[in-house]
Amino acid sequence: MTHVELIIDYVTDGSDFQYYYNNGVLTRCRDCKHHTSGITCGLQPGPWFDESYCSMAERREVGK
Repeated sequence: MTHVELIIDYVTDGSDFQYYYNNGVLTRCRDCKHHTSGITCGLQPGPWFDESYCSMAERREVGK
């Protein structure tokens, strides 16, 4: 089994949430092809930890 995190939008009137839209799969740094060794990224400066994520993430192919 594989754990997948989705980016889902909801609308609310303050008392209840209604499903709005599925924006796709959330890719964390640990699974991104731009996340290199340690805490570095090939696209964005700064420390990026395994649990971090950004809008430019691209899922790494399995086995690479």
